[in-house]
Amino acid sequence: TGIGIPKNNLDAIFDDFFTHGKKNSSGLGLPFCKKVITAFGGVISCQSKLGEWTEFTILLPKIDSKSVNKLKYELMSKKRLLYIGDNNSDVFELQKNSFSHGYNFNTTSPFKLIDMSLDQVDMIIVNLDSYTEHDYYFSKLQDKLALLTTKVLYLYREPKAINLILNEKINYKLINASKIENDFTDHICRFFFIHFNNPKSTPRSTTETKSILLVDDNMSLRMYTGILLQRSGFHVIHAENGINALKSLELSQVDLIMIDLEMPLMGGLEATKQIRSNKRYESHKNTPIICFSASLDEKQQQELSKVGMNGFIFKPATKEQIFSSIERFIN
Repeated sequence: TGIGIPKNNLDAIFDDFFTHGKKNSSGLGLPFCKKVITAFGGVISCQSKLGEWTEFTILLPKIDSKSVNKLKYELMSKKRLLYIGDNNSDVFELQKNSFSHGYNFNTTSPFKLIDMSLDQVDMIIVNLDSYTEHDYYFSKLQDKLALLTTKVLYLYREPKAINLILNEKINYKLINASKIENDFTDHICRFFFIHFNNPKSTPRSTTETKSILLVDDNMSLRMYTGILLQRSGFHVIHAENGINALKSLELSQVDLIMIDLEMPLMGGLEATKQIRSNKRYESHKNTPIICFSASLDEKQQQELSKVGMNGFIFKPATKEQIFSSIERFIN
């Protein structure tokens, strides 16, 4: 259901920078979707009846099809893997595997304090057996890994290795290497394409961490930003428009509000005016508010300041830009 799309616009909605009926939009959302879907060998199409409905159809090849396997091998040549450990047989197998599958492979000593840029790596394999008697080095390594969203694959063979305390902020998967010994290299390749959902991670209570209200009608951007914030220890509350954001503020106390400018039902400007002036939101009268926007001219920036917004971030923002803005308002 919805407002629908005019028939003469249907052929253009997947074109770069095409926009219709929404201010400050970049016209990159649907073209980006099409590029991603096409890259996976799929197709996306749209049908719509003005004033009544819009329907998008996405067709993707099966996960175990020849076309998907071909794509995986092509993608492997762009992957980067770092092995941290002192098991020579692992290093040999991974080195051999990298030659046959084309991914970039590096290794480093577990007893060297890592100074390389770990966020430039697609997956990090850590041999836990190397750290069973070296808590200091493992603690220093985990401090670095906790700042990343990079996949971390913890391998172990010795039972005592699983007694090491693993930082829950790290995006990790714990694997008994002896169980994949016969198919070691194939398993490693599969882990490049598997989502790591850390079962040991538990959300921190709001008394232990800061809460951020994330308001955006673009669900994919909102979820991506929310994941980054959660992995950095923040409690995240989601809302898809200004009205739902105000409802959330009546139910929860938050330390920071990040809000989109243009949204259906109620945008960021109107929501901010309500927060700053309506007594129903008195407890959040001075809560910092950061605006999300695709573009802002000088006049619009002044308007944001007048209604009580404390700063702004241009979309799409990098991880560094997001956390740099947050650190200005949350210690």
